[in-house]
Amino acid sequence: MRAALRGRAPGLEAERALWEEGHDVVAGLDEVGKGSWAGPLTVGAVVVNRKRRITGVRDSKMLTEPEREAIVDRITGWATAWSVGHASNDECDELGMSAAQRLAARRAL
Repeated sequence: MRAALRGRAPGLEAERALWEEGHDVVAGLDEVGKGSWAGPLTVGAVVVNRKRRITGVRDSKMLTEPEREAIVDRITGWATAWSVGHASNDECDELGMSAAQRLAARRAL
């Protein structure tokens, strides 16, 4: 899947469809830590700014850690709102990774 996405700029097709349906607030989510069975798991949420474009943002898993860190200020400056939610090591162990991911996403939202 990464090879298929490499070089393609992300689009806002899904977001535009939601706006056209009347949704004023559209947020994107991305998680880190899911590959680590011990946790913790972190989910970031960004409310998409429909009035301003942002370029150079790709799937975070396709970026190196320094590349991800370098775009944080650009994304948080562009976004209408943003937040981060976490599920602890213990929560990952107790709930399982899928439920812990949902918990972290709810906390981010």
